[in-house]
Amino acid sequence: MLDPNTVRTAIILCMRAPLKGEEARDAAAALDALEETFKIMTAPPPTPEPEEIPDGDDARISK
Repeated sequence: MLDPNTVRTAIILCMRAPLKGEEARDAAAALDALEETFKIMTAPPPTPEPEEIPDGDDARISK
């Protein structure tokens, strides 16, 4: 999960203009991390694998 301080830093750095050098790289890296986190958080849940239905002798229910 993304650290709240990273988000805060990204927002603060992006509000300042113009960004140059290391500040620009830091802001870009923080925003990239924020974007990746957002993609993960908003992605649909994975679909479960369908269960295999055994056939033949394996299909018998043991009592």
